[in-house]
Amino acid sequence: MTTRYAYIDKTNNNTLWGPGPNPYFITLKNGDLWEISAHTVEESEVVGVYVVEQRDKKDFDPKFEQQLTPEYEIRNGRPIEIWSYVFIPAARENMLIAIDEHAEGLRTRLATQFAGQYQEYDEVYREAQEVNALPAEAVIPAGVYTFLEADVNVTFSEALNRPVENIREAATLVIETRNNWKVFGADIRNIRLATKKSVKDAATDAIAYSIYKNYVDTYK
Repeated sequence: MTTRYAYIDKTNNNTLWGPGPNPYFITLKNGDLWEISAHTVEESEVVGVYVVEQRDKKDFDPKFEQQLTPEYEIRNGRPIEIWSYVFIPAARENMLIAIDEHAEGLRTRLATQFAGQYQEYDEVYREAQEVNALPAEAVIPAGVYTFLEADVNVTFSEALNRPVENIREAATLVIETRNNWKVFGADIRNIRLATKKSVKDAATDAIAYSIYKNYVDTYK
């Protein structure tokens, strides 16, 4: 946050300069040039140069809100700026877009986190299905299921708490991961659609925004 200053006439509380960001010099009533950076806060206050207190100032997203010009006043001889914000006309529509973008981000992150990104590769899933359909006593020759072989002794299985050690374990992990992805994807979709409806139906933009914020803060 940028520090802002004001020069106050202590005899009548009139503002002689500011509020504004740090100037190189402020010309005092007696004609002296006051360099703020060359003095302590206490020294500046003696001559009437104050840091302006910033009230209700916050970080905001311009896709949803607009920052208004602050109200300026002097209370007990000290300058204060009071900030306020309003929702822009497109705020509600932008929230709906942001909800979709957030859900897509969750799906993308999950895809990159899952071992081998199995859900993105149809070939490895096809191999896993073939291996899963084989009789338990079937011997799996080397070089047939090359995608699965690449995972052996490499890809970690949380269920086994170790890397998969053979083709069958690799196939099981691929199928489980694919199924988990489908369930998670369905959950994301249902939550996304329910949140969008709540945002649309909210009585005010402020309520809609609180629903949106709860969604993005909860599902990270």
